[in-house]
Amino acid sequence: MTRFLAFFVVFLTLSSSEFTTETDTTYYVSHDDGGWIPSYQETIARLNQQGKLVVLDGYCASACTMFLGADNVCIMPDTQFEFHGSLSWDGKGKDYWDNELSKYYPTELRRWFYESNAYKLQGLARILPTDDVVRLSGVPYCS
Repeated sequence: MTRFLAFFVVFLTLSSSEFTTETDTTYYVSHDDGGWIPSYQETIARLNQQGKLVVLDGYCASACTMFLGADNVCIMPDTQFEFHGSLSWDGKGKDYWDNELSKYYPTELRRWFYESNAYKLQGLARILPTDDVVRLSGVPYCS
């Protein structure tokens, strides 16, 4: 039982980690559970300014999906995307943060986010198949 518990704790720690690698030309995201929206806004602004390619691979949830609005981004075919509404940060309200999150989405993806009611989900997420993310966002698969 102790061995199982130790394994489970390690698994939870690793499964909630973010794995990014950055080079002179590329910002590679291989597992990202999301997080604080302003941090993603700052990162995306920096990557756009530097002209870096953002490669999304593996798992991208919550605020990670904001990378779909980066200037130079591509998606690996096995990427899993999970969308949900924001939490009410800093007393600004859920509507404010949902807008801050979704304004990074290309138009058709933003429309889906609201029409599918994904923005209403908290504590749950809506999984959108990768082909649908590519179709709705216009973001290409990585070559």
